[in-house]
Amino acid sequence: MIRICFKPFDFRKWITLGFCAFLAECGEAGGSSFQDGMRMQATNKMGFGPFDGLSIWISQNSGLFYGIISAGVLAAIALSLLVTWISSRGKFMILDGIIKNQGKVKEPWREYKREGNSLFLFSIVLGLCMIAFIIINAGISLAIAIPDFQQERLTSFGIASIILASGASLIFIIFATGISFFTKAFLIPTMYMKRMKALEACSTAYSVFIAGNILNTLLLGVFLFLFKIGLGTLMIGILCMTCCISGLPYISAVVFLPITVFFTCYVLCYLQQFGNDWIFFKQLSICPFCHYDQRGLAKGHPCPECGKSTLEGQKST
Repeated sequence: MIRICFKPFDFRKWITLGFCAFLAECGEAGGSSFQDGMRMQATNKMGFGPFDGLSIWISQNSGLFYGIISAGVLAAIALSLLVTWISSRGKFMILDGIIKNQGKVKEPWREYKREGNSLFLFSIVLGLCMIAFIIINAGISLAIAIPDFQQERLTSFGIASIILASGASLIFIIFATGISFFTKAFLIPTMYMKRMKALEACSTAYSVFIAGNILNTLLLGVFLFLFKIGLGTLMIGILCMTCCISGLPYISAVVFLPITVFFTCYVLCYLQQFGNDWIFFKQLSICPFCHYDQRGLAKGHPCPECGKSTLEGQKST
Protein backbone atom coordinates (compact mmCIF):
# COMPACT_ATOMS: atom_id res chain seq x y z
CA MET A 1 0.00 0.00 0.00
CA ILE A 2 2.82 2.40 0.91
CA ARG A 3 4.61 1.73 -2.39
CA ILE A 4 1.44 2.31 -4.40
CA CYS A 5 0.37 5.49 -2.62
CA PHE A 6 3.54 7.13 -1.35
CA LYS A 7 6.76 5.64 -2.80
CA PRO A 8 7.09 7.67 -4.85
CA PHE A 9 4.15 10.00 -4.33
CA ASP A 10 2.58 10.75 -7.70
CA PHE A 11 -0.27 13.25 -7.42
CA ARG A 12 -1.54 12.52 -10.93
CA LYS A 13 -1.66 8.77 -10.25
CA TRP A 14 -3.38 9.43 -6.91
CA ILE A 15 -6.09 11.54 -8.57
CA THR A 16 -6.60 8.98 -11.33
CA LEU A 17 -6.85 6.05 -8.93
CA GLY A 18 -9.26 8.11 -6.84
CA PHE A 19 -11.42 8.60 -9.91
CA CYS A 20 -11.40 4.85 -10.59
CA ALA A 21 -12.33 4.19 -6.95
CA PHE A 22 -15.16 6.72 -7.26
CA LEU A 23 -16.53 4.86 -10.31
CA ALA A 24 -16.22 1.52 -8.51
CA GLU A 25 -18.15 2.81 -5.51
CA CYS A 26 -20.96 4.43 -7.50
CA GLY A 27 -24.33 3.55 -6.02
CA GLU A 28 -22.87 1.79 -2.96
CA ALA A 29 -23.12 4.74 -0.55
CA GLY A 30 -26.47 6.19 0.41
CA GLY A 31 -27.05 9.77 -0.55
CA SER A 32 -28.05 12.43 1.88
CA SER A 33 -31.62 13.60 2.14
CA PHE A 34 -33.42 16.41 3.87
CA GLN A 35 -36.91 17.34 4.85
CA ASP A 36 -38.53 20.68 4.55
CA GLY A 37 -39.53 21.73 8.06
CA MET A 38 -41.77 24.58 7.02
CA ARG A 39 -45.48 23.98 7.37
CA MET A 40 -47.95 24.92 4.70
CA GLN A 41 -51.00 26.88 5.72
CA ALA A 42 -54.43 26.98 4.10
CA THR A 43 -55.17 30.28 2.47
CA ASN A 44 -58.70 29.82 1.20
CA LYS A 45 -61.98 30.35 3.00
CA MET A 46 -63.12 26.77 2.42
CA GLY A 47 -60.63 25.51 5.01
CA PHE A 48 -58.87 23.10 2.61
CA GLY A 49 -55.87 21.21 3.93
CA PRO A 50 -52.39 21.70 2.45
CA PHE A 51 -52.78 18.83 -0.06
CA ASP A 52 -56.45 19.25 -0.97
CA GLY A 53 -55.58 21.35 -3.99
CA LEU A 54 -53.13 18.73 -5.16
CA SER A 55 -55.67 15.91 -4.73
CA ILE A 56 -58.23 17.89 -6.77
CA TRP A 57 -55.69 18.48 -9.53
CA ILE A 58 -54.80 14.77 -9.57
CA SER A 59 -58.46 13.76 -9.83
CA GLN A 60 -58.91 16.17 -12.75
CA ASN A 61 -55.68 15.17 -14.51
CA SER A 62 -55.27 11.53 -13.54
CA GLY A 63 -53.86 10.52 -16.92
CA LEU A 64 -51.13 13.16 -16.82
CA PHE A 65 -50.35 12.39 -13.17
CA TYR A 66 -49.87 8.66 -13.73
CA GLY A 67 -47.86 9.42 -16.85
CA ILE A 68 -45.49 11.59 -14.80
CA ILE A 69 -45.21 8.90 -12.12
CA SER A 70 -44.49 6.22 -14.72
CA ALA A 71 -41.86 8.38 -16.42
CA GLY A 72 -40.23 9.06 -13.05
CA VAL A 73 -40.10 5.37 -12.20
CA LEU A 74 -38.61 4.50 -15.59
CA ALA A 75 -36.05 7.29 -15.25
CA ALA A 76 -35.07 6.02 -11.78
CA ILE A 77 -34.68 2.47 -13.10
CA ALA A 78 -32.58 3.68 -16.05
CA LEU A 79 -30.37 5.75 -13.74
CA SER A 80 -29.93 2.80 -11.38
CA LEU A 81 -28.90 0.54 -14.27
CA LEU A 82 -26.45 3.15 -15.56
CA VAL A 83 -24.84 3.58 -12.14
CA THR A 84 -24.58 -0.20 -11.66
CA TRP A 85 -22.97 -0.58 -15.09
CA ILE A 86 -20.41 2.16 -14.44
CA SER A 87 -19.65 0.70 -11.01
CA SER A 88 -19.14 -2.78 -12.50
CA ARG A 89 -16.64 -1.44 -15.02
CA GLY A 90 -14.98 0.77 -12.40
CA LYS A 91 -14.26 -2.15 -10.06
CA PHE A 92 -11.88 -3.64 -12.62
CA MET A 93 -10.31 -0.25 -13.29
CA ILE A 94 -9.32 0.34 -9.67
CA LEU A 95 -8.19 -3.28 -9.27
CA ASP A 96 -6.00 -3.02 -12.36
CA GLY A 97 -4.54 0.29 -11.21
CA ILE A 98 -3.62 -1.10 -7.78
CA ILE A 99 -2.12 -4.32 -9.13
CA LYS A 100 -0.09 -2.59 -11.84
CA ASN A 101 0.65 0.46 -9.66
CA GLN A 102 -0.46 2.89 -12.31
CA GLY A 103 -3.13 5.50 -12.80
CA LYS A 104 -4.92 4.91 -16.07
CA VAL A 105 -8.56 5.18 -17.14
CA LYS A 106 -8.98 4.45 -20.84
CA GLU A 107 -6.85 1.30 -21.00
CA PRO A 108 -8.53 -0.72 -18.20
CA TRP A 109 -11.96 0.60 -19.20
CA ARG A 110 -11.51 -0.96 -22.63
CA GLU A 111 -9.45 -4.00 -21.67
CA TYR A 112 -11.90 -5.30 -19.06
CA LYS A 113 -15.06 -4.40 -20.92
CA ARG A 114 -16.15 -8.04 -21.20
CA GLU A 115 -15.63 -8.79 -17.51
CA GLY A 116 -17.27 -5.53 -16.42
CA ASN A 117 -20.37 -6.16 -18.51
CA SER A 118 -20.60 -9.71 -17.20
CA LEU A 119 -20.41 -8.44 -13.62
CA PHE A 120 -23.13 -5.91 -14.46
CA LEU A 121 -25.51 -8.62 -15.70
CA PHE A 122 -24.67 -10.77 -12.68
CA SER A 123 -25.48 -7.86 -10.35
CA ILE A 124 -28.80 -7.19 -12.11
CA VAL A 125 -29.94 -10.82 -11.86
CA LEU A 126 -28.84 -10.99 -8.23
CA GLY A 127 -30.64 -7.74 -7.45
CA LEU A 128 -33.86 -8.98 -9.07
CA CYS A 129 -33.68 -12.17 -7.01
CA MET A 130 -33.30 -10.14 -3.82
CA ILE A 131 -36.23 -7.90 -4.75
CA ALA A 132 -38.36 -10.98 -5.46
CA PHE A 133 -37.42 -12.41 -2.06
CA ILE A 134 -38.44 -9.18 -0.31
CA ILE A 135 -41.77 -9.04 -2.14
CA ILE A 136 -42.56 -12.70 -1.40
CA ASN A 137 -41.60 -12.31 2.26
CA ALA A 138 -43.73 -9.18 2.63
CA GLY A 139 -46.67 -10.79 0.82
CA ILE A 140 -46.67 -13.94 2.95
CA SER A 141 -46.28 -11.96 6.19
CA LEU A 142 -49.15 -9.62 5.30
CA ALA A 143 -51.35 -12.53 4.22
CA ILE A 144 -50.84 -14.22 7.58
CA ALA A 145 -51.69 -10.98 9.43
CA ILE A 146 -54.90 -10.25 7.46
CA PRO A 147 -57.23 -11.59 10.22
CA ASP A 148 -55.60 -9.23 12.74
CA PHE A 149 -55.99 -6.28 10.37
CA GLN A 150 -59.67 -7.08 9.96
CA GLN A 151 -60.26 -7.45 13.69
CA GLU A 152 -57.91 -4.55 14.55
CA ARG A 153 -56.15 -6.49 17.28
CA LEU A 154 -52.97 -8.51 17.78
CA THR A 155 -53.43 -12.27 17.95
CA SER A 156 -51.34 -15.33 17.17
CA PHE A 157 -51.63 -14.53 13.46
CA GLY A 158 -49.94 -11.15 13.91
CA ILE A 159 -47.25 -12.64 16.15
CA ALA A 160 -46.54 -15.37 13.60
CA SER A 161 -46.36 -12.74 10.88
CA ILE A 162 -43.85 -10.66 12.86
CA ILE A 163 -41.70 -13.71 13.65
CA LEU A 164 -41.71 -14.83 10.01
CA ALA A 165 -40.87 -11.36 8.68
CA SER A 166 -38.09 -10.86 11.25
CA GLY A 167 -36.54 -14.26 10.63
CA ALA A 168 -36.68 -13.89 6.86
CA SER A 169 -35.21 -10.37 7.10
CA LEU A 170 -32.32 -11.66 9.23
CA ILE A 171 -31.62 -14.42 6.72
CA PHE A 172 -31.76 -11.86 3.91
CA ILE A 173 -29.26 -9.57 5.64
CA ILE A 174 -26.83 -12.44 6.27
CA PHE A 175 -27.19 -13.67 2.70
CA ALA A 176 -26.75 -10.19 1.18
CA THR A 177 -23.67 -9.54 3.33
CA GLY A 178 -22.16 -12.87 2.34
CA ILE A 179 -22.80 -12.27 -1.36
CA SER A 180 -21.24 -8.81 -1.17
CA PHE A 181 -18.17 -10.23 0.61
CA PHE A 182 -17.83 -13.09 -1.89
CA THR A 183 -18.17 -10.74 -4.86
CA LYS A 184 -15.59 -8.21 -3.72
CA ALA A 185 -13.06 -10.59 -2.16
CA PHE A 186 -13.19 -13.59 -4.50
CA LEU A 187 -15.36 -13.15 -7.59
CA ILE A 188 -13.93 -9.91 -9.01
CA PRO A 189 -10.24 -10.89 -8.48
CA THR A 190 -10.95 -14.26 -10.11
CA MET A 191 -12.61 -12.61 -13.10
CA TYR A 192 -9.66 -10.23 -13.37
CA MET A 193 -6.93 -12.85 -13.11
CA LYS A 194 -8.50 -15.59 -15.25
CA ARG A 195 -10.45 -13.28 -17.61
CA MET A 196 -13.64 -15.22 -16.89
CA LYS A 197 -17.29 -14.28 -16.96
CA ALA A 198 -19.17 -14.01 -13.69
CA LEU A 199 -20.86 -17.42 -13.55
CA GLU A 200 -17.72 -19.33 -14.48
CA ALA A 201 -15.71 -17.27 -12.01
CA CYS A 202 -18.22 -18.06 -9.24
CA SER A 203 -17.55 -21.77 -9.60
CA THR A 204 -13.78 -21.29 -9.81
CA ALA A 205 -13.58 -18.91 -6.86
CA TYR A 206 -15.65 -21.21 -4.64
CA SER A 207 -13.70 -24.36 -5.51
CA VAL A 208 -10.29 -22.72 -5.12
CA PHE A 209 -10.72 -20.30 -2.21
CA ILE A 210 -13.72 -21.42 -0.15
CA ALA A 211 -14.24 -25.18 -0.48
CA GLY A 212 -12.17 -26.75 2.29
CA ASN A 213 -11.28 -23.32 3.69
CA ILE A 214 -14.54 -22.26 5.33
CA LEU A 215 -12.86 -21.31 8.62
CA ASN A 216 -10.17 -19.22 6.93
CA THR A 217 -12.81 -17.52 4.81
CA LEU A 218 -14.86 -16.63 7.88
CA LEU A 219 -11.74 -15.33 9.64
CA LEU A 220 -10.92 -13.18 6.61
CA GLY A 221 -14.41 -11.71 6.71
CA VAL A 222 -14.14 -11.04 10.45
CA PHE A 223 -10.77 -9.32 10.09
CA LEU A 224 -12.05 -7.14 7.25
CA PHE A 225 -15.09 -6.25 9.34
CA LEU A 226 -12.93 -5.28 12.34
CA PHE A 227 -10.61 -3.26 10.11
CA LYS A 228 -13.59 -1.41 8.67
CA ILE A 229 -14.81 -0.53 12.15
CA GLY A 230 -11.44 0.90 13.14
CA LEU A 231 -10.87 2.75 9.88
CA GLY A 232 -14.49 3.91 9.90
CA THR A 233 -13.79 5.68 13.19
CA LEU A 234 -10.76 7.34 11.58
CA MET A 235 -12.85 8.40 8.61
CA ILE A 236 -15.45 9.98 10.88
CA GLY A 237 -12.69 11.98 12.56
CA ILE A 238 -11.38 13.19 9.20
CA LEU A 239 -14.90 14.12 8.12
CA CYS A 240 -15.33 16.21 11.26
CA MET A 241 -11.96 17.94 10.85
CA THR A 242 -12.74 18.85 7.24
CA CYS A 243 -16.31 19.97 7.97
CA CYS A 244 -17.60 17.00 5.89
CA ILE A 245 -15.89 18.33 2.75
CA SER A 246 -13.94 15.07 2.52
CA GLY A 247 -17.25 13.23 2.37
CA LEU A 248 -18.32 14.79 -0.92
CA PRO A 249 -18.53 12.55 -4.01
CA TYR A 250 -15.18 11.92 -5.70
CA ILE A 251 -13.36 13.97 -3.05
CA SER A 252 -14.00 11.18 -0.55
CA ALA A 253 -12.61 8.61 -3.01
CA VAL A 254 -9.42 10.68 -3.39
CA VAL A 255 -8.98 11.48 0.31
CA PHE A 256 -9.61 7.91 1.46
CA LEU A 257 -7.74 6.23 -1.40
CA PRO A 258 -5.15 4.65 0.97
CA ILE A 259 -8.00 2.83 2.75
CA THR A 260 -9.30 1.47 -0.56
CA VAL A 261 -5.79 0.37 -1.53
CA PHE A 262 -5.23 -1.24 1.88
CA PHE A 263 -8.35 -3.41 1.74
CA THR A 264 -7.69 -4.41 -1.88
CA CYS A 265 -4.07 -5.35 -1.19
CA TYR A 266 -5.04 -7.21 1.99
CA VAL A 267 -7.48 -9.44 0.08
CA LEU A 268 -5.14 -9.97 -2.88
CA CYS A 269 -2.26 -10.97 -0.59
CA TYR A 270 -4.58 -13.51 1.03
CA LEU A 271 -5.49 -14.95 -2.38
CA GLN A 272 -1.83 -15.22 -3.38
CA GLN A 273 -1.43 -17.98 -0.80
CA PHE A 274 -3.35 -20.36 -3.07
CA GLY A 275 -0.54 -20.99 -5.54
CA ASN A 276 1.46 -19.45 -8.33
CA ASP A 277 -1.63 -19.14 -10.51
CA TRP A 278 -2.90 -16.44 -8.16
CA ILE A 279 0.10 -14.12 -7.93
CA PHE A 280 -1.35 -10.65 -8.47
CA PHE A 281 1.73 -8.66 -7.48
CA LYS A 282 4.65 -9.78 -9.60
CA GLN A 283 8.18 -9.51 -8.27
CA LEU A 284 9.12 -5.91 -8.98
CA SER A 285 12.47 -4.22 -9.35
CA ILE A 286 12.53 -2.04 -6.23
CA CYS A 287 15.37 0.32 -5.41
CA PRO A 288 17.03 -1.02 -2.21
CA PHE A 289 17.76 2.54 -1.05
CA CYS A 290 14.52 4.49 -1.53
CA HIS A 291 12.09 1.72 -2.64
CA TYR A 292 11.35 3.45 -5.93
CA ASP A 293 9.58 1.25 -8.49
CA GLN A 294 12.18 0.71 -11.23
CA ARG A 295 10.04 -1.15 -13.73
CA GLY A 296 11.04 -0.31 -17.30
CA LEU A 297 14.61 0.68 -16.41
CA ALA A 298 17.62 -1.26 -17.68
CA LYS A 299 19.51 -3.38 -15.17
CA GLY A 300 22.07 -1.27 -13.32
CA HIS A 301 20.43 2.01 -14.41
CA PRO A 302 20.65 4.69 -11.68
CA CYS A 303 17.46 5.18 -9.70
CA PRO A 304 15.58 8.29 -10.89
CA GLU A 305 14.58 9.01 -7.29
CA CYS A 306 17.85 8.80 -5.34
CA GLY A 307 20.43 8.53 -8.16
CA LYS A 308 21.96 5.30 -6.87
CA SER A 309 22.36 2.09 -8.85
CA THR A 310 21.01 -1.31 -7.83
CA LEU A 311 24.53 -2.65 -8.35
CA GLU A 312 25.66 -0.48 -5.43
CA GLY A 313 23.02 -2.14 -3.24
CA GLN A 314 24.28 -5.60 -4.28
CA LYS A 315 27.89 -4.67 -3.46
CA SER A 316 26.94 -3.26 -0.06
CA THR A 317 25.23 -6.54 0.86
